[in-house]
Amino acid sequence: MDFHASPAVIGDFAAVLGKQEEHSEAAERYAKANLEITDQQDGVIAEFLTEHDELQAQISEVLAQLTAVCKTNAVEMANTAKYYRTTDEEEARAFENKLPDAPSPSVQHFTGPFVLRETMFPEGRLTPPQAGDEPLDPMAVVDALNNLVSPGYWVANVLDVLIGVNPADWVSKRIAGDWEAFSKCCSAFNSLGFFCSDVGRNVMDNHRLLLNAWSGKASDGSYAYFQRLQTSLEQHKDAFVKLKEEYEKVAAGVREFAKVAGDLVQDIFDKVFWITAEAIAGGVMAESVIGPAVLWSVAAWQCMKVVETWSKIGELFQALSYIVRTAKGEILMVMSDSGFKAHPLPGSYGHPALHR
Repeated sequence: MDFHASPAVIGDFAAVLGKQEEHSEAAERYAKANLEITDQQDGVIAEFLTEHDELQAQISEVLAQLTAVCKTNAVEMANTAKYYRTTDEEEARAFENKLPDAPSPSVQHFTGPFVLRETMFPEGRLTPPQAGDEPLDPMAVVDALNNLVSPGYWVANVLDVLIGVNPADWVSKRIAGDWEAFSKCCSAFNSLGFFCSDVGRNVMDNHRLLLNAWSGKASDGSYAYFQRLQTSLEQHKDAFVKLKEEYEKVAAGVREFAKVAGDLVQDIFDKVFWITAEAIAGGVMAESVIGPAVLWSVAAWQCMKVVETWSKIGELFQALSYIVRTAKGEILMVMSDSGFKAHPLPGSYGHPALHR
């Protein structure tokens, strides 16, 4: 391909890259503000805190790298424009001829007027995260169970005899936490994924136009570099989408567990109140200590239902624990084998004439 270079248009491309630096700085601030989960409650959410903190740090690092790459590339492209502006065309052509051949981009060239400008607005993706169409609020279940956490003496005694625990307290501890912040992470991941894709499109849409004003081996090398950058950003988008999906699975699992377990706990207390009433009617409560045999003798069917219902809650929690463990495994994969570390951003671009 014949060599030609327009310093002005190359400078315009440098300006586009400078805009991506500004967008990336905004994304850094967005991630810092919206991926924070500070709650230190026990229970399901606590199982995520370590991995989430590590993930948040990795995302901050990735976005900082993107900012640095965009900044350096903007400077490099500005210097490239200066090189062509201050170098004799024949001298620049002679240098081009010494460069190794590189694959030429298969893009359509045209001779009409064009302007390099952003085709996407990445910062527009960084909207305040929302909790979703189905807000995750297991704490509403906790609030509903609060009056059951400290039952009367005889109810507590019956619970201790039958299942050895206050189910309201047990369920509350496992679903407590800042689930609103957790749900908003899903929305933030989605925004950051589209952000990465938009930055990549801004770069490549404009570099395709740039090929109409800059051709030759150096231009081909530049195109190949920025194509790698866009590919990495698309892979980062895929990683953010995967994170969104896994966090949503956990949120949905907790939401369903809280709803169903809350109803089952209420059912247990309804039956325990009935058992207590039966025991009082039978004069059993005159005893200072109630044994299992006594309770089963006065309300066998209700006692059996309490135990069965408690067993259902245990099965539900096992299912939720499986969802959590699976999601954690997928998240760790994103953090290592399939996500950000597996697809790092390429180092910054450098025109061969400026780095020889």
